[in-house]
Amino acid sequence: MWLIWSSLAFAGTLTPGAPVERAAALHVTNGGFARIGDVVSGIVPPTFPVTDIGGSFACDDADTNPLTYSLTAIDLTLAAEDVQLVAGDGALDLTLFLSLGSTPAQLDIAGDCSFLQDLNETCGVELPTTSVVVNLNLALALVPDGAGGNTITVSASDPTITISPIGNPLSDCTLASAIGTLLGQDEEAISKLLLSFIEPELAGLGAEVETAVADALGSLLIETDFSLGDSTLGISLYPSELRLDETGLMLGLSAAIAPGTISSCVEPGEGTTVANPEWPTLSERAWDSSLKYDAALMLNKDLLDVLLWNVWASGLLCVDVATLGVPLDTGLFSNLFGESFAALFDPANPSPVGVITAPVAPPTAVFYDDGAPIRIALNDFGLDFSANMDDRDLRLFRVGVLAEVGIDPNLSATAFEPAIAIDTNAISFTEPYNELVTPGFSAGLAEFIPTVLSSLLPDDLLPTIAIPSFLGVGLKTAFWEPDDSGQWMGGFLLLDIENVQPVEVAGCSGGSFGCDGFEGEGDPFDFEAILGCGESNAGCEDGCTGGSETSCATHPNGHRKAGWPGGRVLMLSFFLGLAMARRRA
Repeated sequence: MWLIWSSLAFAGTLTPGAPVERAAALHVTNGGFARIGDVVSGIVPPTFPVTDIGGSFACDDADTNPLTYSLTAIDLTLAAEDVQLVAGDGALDLTLFLSLGSTPAQLDIAGDCSFLQDLNETCGVELPTTSVVVNLNLALALVPDGAGGNTITVSASDPTITISPIGNPLSDCTLASAIGTLLGQDEEAISKLLLSFIEPELAGLGAEVETAVADALGSLLIETDFSLGDSTLGISLYPSELRLDETGLMLGLSAAIAPGTISSCVEPGEGTTVANPEWPTLSERAWDSSLKYDAALMLNKDLLDVLLWNVWASGLLCVDVATLGVPLDTGLFSNLFGESFAALFDPANPSPVGVITAPVAPPTAVFYDDGAPIRIALNDFGLDFSANMDDRDLRLFRVGVLAEVGIDPNLSATAFEPAIAIDTNAISFTEPYNELVTPGFSAGLAEFIPTVLSSLLPDDLLPTIAIPSFLGVGLKTAFWEPDDSGQWMGGFLLLDIENVQPVEVAGCSGGSFGCDGFEGEGDPFDFEAILGCGESNAGCEDGCTGGSETSCATHPNGHRKAGWPGGRVLMLSFFLGLAMARRRA
């Protein structure tokens, strides 16, 4: 009880338009992030089919017999062994554990280039299973925007990539032997070259992730107007709390709601009575339960009370019941109110009866742990009755109504179908004015009030929203539970990932070096540098720079760098087949 009292100690009155500092919270647990990681693992396509890789390559302008190559159809295999997304210490840490490989294929290569003369090779090609680890850190922070609100800044690190040593991808040819010699000198030679291709392609990944996450979080900034009868309701929603710790990610939201005008049919007073509780206590388990959840939406009772106060103050609940299409006359109410009412009118000539709703106090929200979890308590929902007597309209009596209207979120795996439920057993009446009829007449309204409320709140008032199955991810279950104070309602969600299927890729067929060729783009691999020819490396025709004169004399048609006995040249044959993967990335 002391905890409940301390959380409500700052209760007070919120003036119209003043913000609800702690309106709602979104929470994704680390268990939920693990499920998201499982989804990523499940959607990674297992293979990338590649066909028709082939072309030619001229070492320089004097090359009269260019190197030609062709690679038979090959499937590049990719498996996401594990994807870890962990919240903690103000950041999200993403680590992907991948394995690469390929199906067997055949590489035919012939021609001349540099010191490689009269090649006519047929090699077996198969990428050995290779592990790849990619890590990226995403820091989130809440920063004041200078206008009384906040923005969420996102800062992503550059991804770090680790590739295990790649074994010899070639077999049964001279080139395979040369690569074997190279790997004997440096077992990471191929891994380093592959990494040199991949890292530039991922250089902008951090910025792209920053933009994507910032855009997603930016969608939580809401400023809009809703029409309520003759009035307009302004609503704004913005982040005011951000936590990243061992419990996961919690994003708290503040809200401001203000009516455009206040109706003359109510006496608004100073505003809404609020409890102003602290943010809810979070863990990976639902309140008073051992059940772990993936994500949760938590609503503060103050938010709903402020919303209902604004609806009430706008006059939306002040309604002439006759306009709802409900036929009302003295004959109907004679049956409801008994003899004392029937005696006032001629039963043979029933007169129209006017009924106007005149709510004295605004509705308030109540949270329950059974039945409809959210209910709207109608507090002194007054009904004024009038009829024509002696050729003049006369006020007959007033009835005060106390009732509850339940809202069942009715969230299923396929749809959000909120339903309104009127608890007839929770309706009670007062009789503040009844000079013309005998006290106790209001008991007859027990059957009439649900009709009025159903007209005010029809079944289709709340929208039905289909929940799409995104990549096979669905909603397994959702349940609602208030906290001990009754100030926070939590909707706890479990995801269904049983039907996640890998993304299908059609593969591609390539031209020179890769699937879409490089016409007009230049050669992104700088093969001339790799081959040891061209301007940058003393090339085939221009003598030698950066190396020894002896090696030039030994190999008059080109230059091999010390420690790379033809290895870089020979790697070309393998990476012709893998170039497509780089382009697809």
